Amino acid sequence: MLVNNFRDIGGYPSRFGGTVRTDRVFRSAQPSEFGAEALRGLLDLDFKLIADLRHPAEQAGSPSPWPATYAERIVRHTEAEAGLEAPHLAIMAMRPTDVATADAYYLQLYEDLPYDPAYRRMFAQMLNALPALEGRALIHCTLGKDRTGVLVALIHSILGVSREDILDDFIKSGTANDFGPAQGEVLKRVRRDHGFDMPIEVLNRLISVQETYLPRFFDSVNRRSGGVDRFLDEIGVTEDARESLRAAMLQR
Repeated sequence: MLVNNFRDIGGYPSRFGGTVRTDRVFRSAQPSEFGAEALRGLLDLDFKLIADLRHPAEQAGSPSPWPATYAERIVRHTEAEAGLEAPHLAIMAMRPTDVATADAYYLQLYEDLPYDPAYRRMFAQMLNALPALEGRALIHCTLGKDRTGVLVALIHSILGVSREDILDDFIKSGTANDFGPAQGEVLKRVRRDHGFDMPIEVLNRLISVQETYLPRFFDSVNRRSGGVDRFLDEIGVTEDARESLRAAMLQR
C-alpha cells in the first residue's frame, strides 16, 4: 500500500451495464507521511487530477509531496476558506470521552457536509472535470474516509453502483487505515493540545467508520434536495455531465 487507505474505486457493477473502470480514480488518506519508495510509486502514477479535501491548516501541517508542476492539477479549498476547521479537529472542542458522543458528531457531519458551500464547490469541480480527464485521479482528505467517502459515494451513485456496493466500499476505510503503532502518540497529543484524556475506544471510533454514517448522507440529500440527482443539479453537475461521466468511466 502506497499510502494509508489507498485503493482503486473501480470494479463495481453498474445498473447501467458493465463495470466501473479500474486504474482511473483512486482514493486514499493524505499522501504526506511515507518513505522514498512510496513517493516514487505515487509519482509514477502521475495523477492528472487530485482532490485534496483537507482544510488549509491540514495541508500546511502535512504538506503533500507533489512537484510544483502539479499545482494546476489540484482541487482544494480557496484562500477565503482558510479559517475553516477540519472535522477531526472540530470534535476535540467537545472533548469526547465516550463512543456515543463520537457517533453523534459524525452522524451530524454526514448530515451537513453536502450542504457546506466549500465542499459543494469542490465536489462539483471534481465531478465536472472527471469525464474529460486523460489519466488517473486521486481523491483524499486526512484519513480518506469521511469527506473522501462522500465524494466517492457521489461518483459511484452517478455510475449506477448499487447502494450495497457503495456502502461496502465505504466500510473498507474502517480497516484500511493502520494507525495502531501511533495510537499512544496520538493520545499524548490530544492531552497536550486539547487538555483531556481520550479513552482508546473513542480514538478508535474517530479513526474508523460505521455503517450508519453514509446512509445519513443519503437521507440528508433525499430529505433536503429530493434525491441524489436533484442534489447534483443544485451544485451544477447536470444530467449531461453525469452521462458524460458514465461514458468515460463505465466499461461495458
